[in-house]
Amino acid sequence: MALFHSHCHLQPHPVTFGTEGSQIFFDSGNEYLVVYQNSVFTVSSLRDRKIPPQSIDFVRRDAVLDVRFSLDKRHICILRSHTDIDVINLQDGSELNYSCKGKGQGNMVHGFVWVNNPMCDLAVVTNGGLELLKLSPKLDALKLVKHDKGSI
Repeated sequence: MALFHSHCHLQPHPVTFGTEGSQIFFDSGNEYLVVYQNSVFTVSSLRDRKIPPQSIDFVRRDAVLDVRFSLDKRHICILRSHTDIDVINLQDGSELNYSCKGKGQGNMVHGFVWVNNPMCDLAVVTNGGLELLKLSPKLDALKLVKHDKGSI
């Protein structure tokens, strides 16, 4: 007979934020709680609670469906629609846009993740397969390096 345990660990100083008009995201790669409210991202580290929350307010106002920071914390990727993502350089504010393959044929993004791999920087999962993207060395282009087709 299998025995299952579950529990909840309460922190002594919980993260607090206003919920009115807020969107809340969890970046599992960096363990960040990201709150988007009034065109401002507020980022709280759940790994190191001694780091004060940081605000990012220079990002273009638009729809936000999901948010993830790169593993080196120099870029933020924002899912803007079911087909389009933006990659923003946090050092200079420059922005790159990417639309998934087969956008006109009903292909949609189901998720994305930053990866630590020499071949690619970002993996995008669509209902048409897996799209592996690489940032150019000058950080001025986002290139599709591999597209593994398959139904999701």
